[in-house]
Amino acid sequence: MHLCLRPFGAGDAGQAAQLLGLSLLLQLLGLAIGVGGMFLHARVFAPHMARHAGADPRLRNAMTLFPWLYGMIASVLLSILSLAISPAELPARR
Repeated sequence: MHLCLRPFGAGDAGQAAQLLGLSLLLQLLGLAIGVGGMFLHARVFAPHMARHAGADPRLRNAMTLFPWLYGMIASVLLSILSLAISPAELPARR
């Protein structure tokens, strides 16, 4: 995901690309590699998921969709908790 966000200046990867002075062409190449990698990962994972879950959409969701959704919810909640209990002060924007 970091490769995909780099050209847009988002997150630490985008900030690192700007600080390193990477050209837009290299950042777009990273975007293409990142998107291609996500499709490749899905293509490699799909046969294993189909072998275990079969054609039943409920089993497929139980093996793929719901763990991802629950993981994302847990990740967001942990981030909120971390921000809530962090002693760091965020600077005010001008």
